[in-house]
Amino acid sequence: MSNIDILLATYQSARYLPSLLDSLVTQTYTDFRLLVSDDCSTDETVNILRHYRNRFSNMQLVERTSSSGSAKANFSFLLDRSDADYILFCDADDIWDPDKVEVTVNVLQQCEEEAGADIPHYVFGDARVIDGADTLSHASFWQYKRMRPSKSNALTQDILCPPMLGCNSGINRALKLAATPVPLDQVTGHDWWLYLVAKAVGKIETIDRALMSYRIHGTNSSQQRRVSLLDYGKEPGKLARVRRGMCLRQKQAGALLEHCREHLDEKTARKLQGFANLDRNGFFLRRSFLLRNGFIYPDFPRNLAMMLAT
Repeated sequence: MSNIDILLATYQSARYLPSLLDSLVTQTYTDFRLLVSDDCSTDETVNILRHYRNRFSNMQLVERTSSSGSAKANFSFLLDRSDADYILFCDADDIWDPDKVEVTVNVLQQCEEEAGADIPHYVFGDARVIDGADTLSHASFWQYKRMRPSKSNALTQDILCPPMLGCNSGINRALKLAATPVPLDQVTGHDWWLYLVAKAVGKIETIDRALMSYRIHGTNSSQQRRVSLLDYGKEPGKLARVRRGMCLRQKQAGALLEHCREHLDEKTARKLQGFANLDRNGFFLRRSFLLRNGFIYPDFPRNLAMMLAT
């Protein structure tokens, strides 16, 4: 194994943090650096982290004195501090399987052996879904979100809905260098941005098994909701949120085009440009553009919501 960093961004994380740290301590491969940035928590988060420090071979804790403003900004701060060959991302409320580090890094190394260490790589696996009491609610996050992870997914689909969880992914140094600095004001998240850059200039690899238990408890920084017409219909203000989400996706597409233009073919560049400028078109042209150019979700409920809100 080469040197590995696990990046953990915390904020008011005391309730579930011990379970996460226990799962990191018991990894089958433990020769990693745990790089933590706490975003001015006022609960017991920092005390818990200090308590666990001696249980890790290498743990570095940054106690921020001013707030970063968001989880993506805090993770981007950690990403800038990492110089590891391989980087994994970690949320404070999940539970990792014992071999998650070993499996993820092995796949990253295999990718580099096949394509070269200078090629950006992004790998990710599936996850179980649990609630705040550790009760299993879904055996597969991919099925829960109606995702179909595949190397053949079009970039236009991933602009709307990537099939990954950032907390269940790993990258190599080449991707870190290719994707940073993260344009925070133009992206939905550091993890989604890394995935899109890898899709545009590097390679994506999926691990076809659950590597962790992903906790949905109602206060996640990224609110993952089940995909169904019934749930969408009961959710107040859903179309307004879809509209705001589409606006941010358009900004992200524009940022990706600017960042990776020299690596994109002309057809893909035109699609990204058209999506970024979608609001310049009329009602029917907007919907026609989305359908003709493959900007679609993998399921009917989200496509319907997008067509109603766009």
